[in-house]
Amino acid sequence: MAQKSARSKIELFRKEFMTHARQAGGSFATVADRERIARQFLNFLKEKGIKLRQMDSLKVKYIERYIVERKANSISHRTLQNEMSVLRSVLAQAG
Repeated sequence: MAQKSARSKIELFRKEFMTHARQAGGSFATVADRERIARQFLNFLKEKGIKLRQMDSLKVKYIERYIVERKANSISHRTLQNEMSVLRSVLAQAG
């Protein structure tokens, strides 16, 4: 039963993260791109077994690991800058 509670807290964190991505503003295309990148970051956390339950638990090292993995996937420098901008705006929206 405790496991179900933990799972739902993780799901609530994911929903909250996506809500902040939507609420950061911008055009329809900007919001759609922000949601896509936020979902990609959340999937990275899930793949790595990082189970966050609240926004305060998000650490710099998780974002650094995401950057390293994206660089290993040979994405362009500008794409990486755009993704970091999205994460900054989501975190700023979260407070």
